[in-house]
Amino acid sequence: MSAVSALVAETVTILVSLAVLIKVFAFLIKSLTTAVNALRELELATINWQQVRQRRRRQQQKRHKNSRP
Repeated sequence: MSAVSALVAETVTILVSLAVLIKVFAFLIKSLTTAVNALRELELATINWQQVRQRRRRQQQKRHKNSRP
């Protein structure tokens, strides 16, 4: 009987370890997803800011051209 209970205890230990590993991997995947989404947001914000700067630069160039005699 002690061999069976030792086997059961070892099996339970393995299952608990697997459950912990699965939770850790789930947390890592969630963290990576959050990081990737943040990088995408940053990229979009950077692109948007570059477009705003280009638009302002073009408007200033037009004003400068139009103000020349």
